[in-house]
Amino acid sequence: MNLPEEETDPERIDGRVTEYPGAIEDAVFLIRSEHRIHILQLLSEGPHTRDALLNATGVSRVTLSRILSDLEERSWIDRSYANDEFSITDVGAAIYEELAELIETVHVGNEKSHVTGQLPIGWRGLQLRHLVDSEVVVDDAVDPMAASRAVADAIADSRSVRALASTATQLSMKNGLAASRNGARTDDEVVFDADATTVCLENDSVRDQWTALESATESPTFFSSDQPFPCEVYLVDDDTAFLMTWGETEGDTTVIKSENSRVVEWARITFRNVRSESVELGERERASAT
Repeated sequence: MNLPEEETDPERIDGRVTEYPGAIEDAVFLIRSEHRIHILQLLSEGPHTRDALLNATGVSRVTLSRILSDLEERSWIDRSYANDEFSITDVGAAIYEELAELIETVHVGNEKSHVTGQLPIGWRGLQLRHLVDSEVVVDDAVDPMAASRAVADAIADSRSVRALASTATQLSMKNGLAASRNGARTDDEVVFDADATTVCLENDSVRDQWTALESATESPTFFSSDQPFPCEVYLVDDDTAFLMTWGETEGDTTVIKSENSRVVEWARITFRNVRSESVELGERERASAT
């Protein structure tokens, strides 16, 4: 169905979807049956015999035969008559992968609908579906420091931290300073964005905190980026990522925790890239003093 001209956004609707009604029918055919999706999922993991599919799905033999026939007719699966074994085709695998990503996106959108507007989706390649098994650990507009405390506690109990920070909270700095003095770790790295850099350089109390921590380590700890960050990212022990985001009202702060390998890898790559584009905070301080 074509939209009226005045309702058409040429940058978002180019006719590719609506021009293929047969593909839409096939997509609906697949989505309307959990059993069809389950069978594609099983076959995406490797070939299965008919009996194996029966045991895994729990459907009747008649239902399974109909599903397999429908999928084979669409060339999404292949059948080996020699051993009655089924395998997924390249087309079927691509369709299942895209569908799985869509389902993950919808799930996250539904489950975290109260905070999705705060998430920096698209920033440095972050996708909504990546947060499919993440946890909202802080969502407290009443206590504006709850988010900072949650992150500071995670930092205090960790072995190492890589962070992209858009605020310069003394709370996390004090925990880092105590850990450094105790010899717990000396290789943490924090990149402040443009606004946080200004605070670090102009607020005497904050400056005392980061310079004291910097002096307790052999290599630079704090760095400065001239770009704004849409959220704060903390990679803790290289296996857990925390995202701290803000709403439109003051104190509306959310912390999301994820151990999903996709999110952790995204945090690792994003930190590495931003860090490579940054300069030492001490260099910024020296430059501002001249």
